[in-house]
Amino acid sequence: MGRVICEAIGARLSERHDSLVAASANRSVFLTADFLQPWLDVFGPDHELVNLVVRRDGELIGAAPWAIQPATGRQPIRRLVPAGQAPTSGEYLDVVAVEGAERVVAEAVADELTGRLRRSWDVLVMQRV
Repeated sequence: MGRVICEAIGARLSERHDSLVAASANRSVFLTADFLQPWLDVFGPDHELVNLVVRRDGELIGAAPWAIQPATGRQPIRRLVPAGQAPTSGEYLDVVAVEGAERVVAEAVADELTGRLRRSWDVLVMQRV
């Protein structure tokens, strides 16, 4: 199976993001950089961006761009949402994984979100995933 590493890479999508989408079972336009990067550019300043990438033996096999909506007076909780969701949303947002590596990527992302990053958000909101 090899060594799997999940890491946060900052506010920009991986240079190989679209090639990863092309190698996935879900090739939705809403997962591409052409949709997500403008969303991150427009709505990102109001969010803490958490872009996760998953590598197996150094090879990129998955990505999960997330945004943390900060707590406000009206909403005193920090919401973790897939990048591209709310206030405008893509039709179908998902964790991106090379076809055949979906389970490995999902487990690595879940471990990262519920492990090291768990204290940075209060509720996970996933609509149309």
